[in-house]
Amino acid sequence: MTPTVVSPVNMIEKTVAISVFFGAVGNTRKVKNAEVDIQSQALHVSKTLLESPEYEAVKSHDRQTMKWLNNICVPSFFRSGIYCVPIPSVQKVEEHLKVRLEEREALIEKFLLVYDQQKTEAQTRLGAIQVGQVTADCYNSQDYPPQSSVRQAFKLEWAWINLGTPGKLKQISASFFEQEQKKAESKWAEATDQVKALQRAQFKDLVDHLVDRLSPDGDGKRRKFHATTVNKVKEFLDAFSVKNVTDDTELEQLVGATRKLMDGVDVDSIKDSDHLRSNIQKGFGIVKDCLDQLVVEGGTRKISFLEE
Repeated sequence: MTPTVVSPVNMIEKTVAISVFFGAVGNTRKVKNAEVDIQSQALHVSKTLLESPEYEAVKSHDRQTMKWLNNICVPSFFRSGIYCVPIPSVQKVEEHLKVRLEEREALIEKFLLVYDQQKTEAQTRLGAIQVGQVTADCYNSQDYPPQSSVRQAFKLEWAWINLGTPGKLKQISASFFEQEQKKAESKWAEATDQVKALQRAQFKDLVDHLVDRLSPDGDGKRRKFHATTVNKVKEFLDAFSVKNVTDDTELEQLVGATRKLMDGVDVDSIKDSDHLRSNIQKGFGIVKDCLDQLVVEGGTRKISFLEE
């Protein structure tokens, strides 16, 4: 199966870029030699400032938000924190982030309620810490900003941005505008190729794993089969029509064939029926062979709209 050349206009017209920023106070610091009163430059130790389930709850919430964004959006290779959102999902992303912000604010308030107490506990915990062969006082009050500063450090901010060529450049110089437009088109073309390659690789990984789980082991026995194996494939299939912003017709055909294979199939039926298991294995084996031809091995890299 020979990949087709996709015009970069597909991804530009079908997505809107959003920049999302998560801010928080850090919870680790390097232990300075002055704090442990040793001369060795070879000893590098970090300390955890607070033992705080409330702080970890905020960070866990952030990780869940980022995971959700990665599932809804197509991969971005421009800058860290920038996501390309398929147009049908724009309103959904905006509303979800507003809800997540409210949840996050509540978690931050819970953390601030125990911040001073946990800072006092840290003074005891770090006051006699073992660093190499030395027992030292590693507590440093300067590591703990006042509550007002801590509150300001926690941020969840987002903005919808334009990664195209600024129209105002045309008023300054038509040739300059054309030059920048060509550079932007080249970046988008590269990004389109990267997104297409990554989506193909992601689907291939899911299919490869499913085929492996459906195949007997070296002794001819069934392998363990978990619901998540099927659920992850179904999640990819359900999201693909919206996330196919590169108009990848080859992958779309394989996704369509896979949907037919999975129609009415659940984990219990696969486990209970050897005949169904065999049929699903054969069908996915064919899909796997096609993906093996479709996926071109190679890494991906971030694409910058800034000059090197």
